[in-house]
Amino acid sequence: MYDNQKNLPWLPLPSLNDTCNKLLKWSKPLISDEDYNASLESMNEFLSPKGIGPVLENYLISWNEQENISNWLESFWNDSYLKNRLPIPTNSNVTNVLEKNESIQNLTQSELASSLTITLFQYNKIINDENLPIDYQGGKPLCMSQYKTMLGSTRIPASDKDYLITNSNSKHIAFIIEGHYYAMDILDDEGEIKDYSTILKNVEWMINNSNKNIDDNSIGNLTSLNRDQWAKLRNNLIEISPMNEEYFNLIESALAIIVLNQNEYSKSDTFFKNMLCGDSNNRWHDKSIQFIITKDAHIGLNYEHSGIDGTTLGNLEKFIFTETKSHKYSNDIIEPELPDELIFKKDKYIISEIEKAKLGSRSAFDQLNIEVLFFNNFGKQFMKNNKISPDSFIQIAIQLAQHKTFDKVFNVYEAVSTKQFLHGRTETMRPVTYESIRFINDKTKENLFIASKKHIERIMECKNGYGIDRHLFGLNKIYEKYRSDEKFPVVFTTASYKTLSYNNFSTSTSSSTGLILAGYGPAVDDGYGLRYLIYNEKLHFVLSSNFENKYNLMQLKDNLEDSLDEIASILKGDGLCR
Repeated sequence: MYDNQKNLPWLPLPSLNDTCNKLLKWSKPLISDEDYNASLESMNEFLSPKGIGPVLENYLISWNEQENISNWLESFWNDSYLKNRLPIPTNSNVTNVLEKNESIQNLTQSELASSLTITLFQYNKIINDENLPIDYQGGKPLCMSQYKTMLGSTRIPASDKDYLITNSNSKHIAFIIEGHYYAMDILDDEGEIKDYSTILKNVEWMINNSNKNIDDNSIGNLTSLNRDQWAKLRNNLIEISPMNEEYFNLIESALAIIVLNQNEYSKSDTFFKNMLCGDSNNRWHDKSIQFIITKDAHIGLNYEHSGIDGTTLGNLEKFIFTETKSHKYSNDIIEPELPDELIFKKDKYIISEIEKAKLGSRSAFDQLNIEVLFFNNFGKQFMKNNKISPDSFIQIAIQLAQHKTFDKVFNVYEAVSTKQFLHGRTETMRPVTYESIRFINDKTKENLFIASKKHIERIMECKNGYGIDRHLFGLNKIYEKYRSDEKFPVVFTTASYKTLSYNNFSTSTSSSTGLILAGYGPAVDDGYGLRYLIYNEKLHFVLSSNFENKYNLMQLKDNLEDSLDEIASILKGDGLCR
């Protein structure tokens, strides 16, 4: 599994001139000529022999050459998550809705939770034994380091900067049911997974026990708070009782959290929204992975983003889809030892803070809008048959939908994986180009293919480590680290930089295997989130915005559907899109 790590190339450090030139070029379709000329003037000052640009670049080169640095971006990027003080449910966490294979379609909630638990420990054993096949993309092996911290990890709140802990040899799962917490050992003393019937009996006991007395003031509500607030309250709880610290350890060291949600949802957008940021009384948002299983046995996966990206998580989701199965129940089992219920000791101050956290969480929930689009007219196969990149097709359709909705095109963030490099994470691709704008203004097949070609070129630049966002981010962090007593670098005050770093539209995709939906909240208050899954014969989208943009979001959804069909008709040339 890790045999090729030593052979992986290091993340390239682009040249300063190339990055600055690309910043100007990539921003030009989005800003006025006046702003462009002012940005050009500031860029020349930044790059001049007397400017701070070459100084920061030399610092970054020296940083990259240190013996203990194998990826110049890694520590800066980790800090961008862990130092962020915003509440994480809608500002950081991501949600996926899992597809169930035929074997588990008719399982009850408790049966599904028990089967899923077994699958998770089977997968973790493969990781711990280092038997997971190496990931490849485009024939290139990918970095496998994220698998070490995918399961058994938790983001711990701390003043100024959080930190991650990992217990990769965890023997237990933490369950949350109606505000009650349980730690349930899944591995026996020999390290083997316990019998399915034993696990199921315990799950059913936990459900029955929790339903007798719902706890409306659970500690998990506090994980929805600002990180400094939560850090302070976590310390207060530890001071109240040493048992509270032990309970924290049990939850935070669990392989994963399984939430048994007693609700059912009739609409996909409502279901998704609740999986992302609903009912903080039954969540632990700090956990790397929490599975939320509804009463009617649908599965949402909510993951904390600081230590893991969607491409890595996709491997686990495929494994769950292919390997989770129904098991036969046997009555011939010894009466199992009941799981430990973790009953935190709380004082009046903590209870009052929980009440405030619940109100804040509910306000954040009400502030978020989610729209789901199930597009069934065509999918990847149609695009490939017409010799166009599926990702470019969809991104151009997103821009066309923007234009129909707002009469303009805004800056778009598209996440691109850089896992072909050691400890690689992501780079930001900017899909709005002169070529895509030309197509929107003159919708011909020729312009479409030219725009698609440019899209692919830019994707490859970013995938190969020659985007601009991460390099500029690194230069900014170097300034903060070494030269913060000097004048703020002028490059970061330009219209070019401000426009490209303001993510009006935050977009991404991932493997669709084992998934029904995937998405997150908008990156900025007046922006939109848009994640898409590409299947052979269909496309699924999750669109998000804040409440004040609810009408625009609905219009955007309708216009996206129209834009997909319109571009397909242009490809066919006969008005058909099948």
